[in-house]
Amino acid sequence: MRISNKQFGLVLVLCLLALLFRGNNYCAAYQLTPEGERLYKQWTEVIGYSAAELVKEMDPAPEITPGLVITPRNVKDYPGIEKLLPATIYNRLADPNHFLPIEKITICETKPR
Repeated sequence: MRISNKQFGLVLVLCLLALLFRGNNYCAAYQLTPEGERLYKQWTEVIGYSAAELVKEMDPAPEITPGLVITPRNVKDYPGIEKLLPATIYNRLADPNHFLPIEKITICETKPR
């Protein structure tokens, strides 16, 4: 089976997002070093698109925007979140009676640079 660069990139972006979801309040804040910025630009040139462009083009949940706080009470208002989160994380968020519940997720802006 052969996958395209865009499909591979989407899987990579989703895996990286899954790794960022740790703790009870999920929000990643980071800044690339100059070396990281250089490597990001080179990688973008090699594959022909950036992660932000890919997410914008293939966004399965456009209703989820930066600054949005998702809790067990309002998770049903955002059906696209189920497509973005791994099932184990979604279940922890959607069920407040889960043995290891997530209190809230704060959506951050995508900042690849």
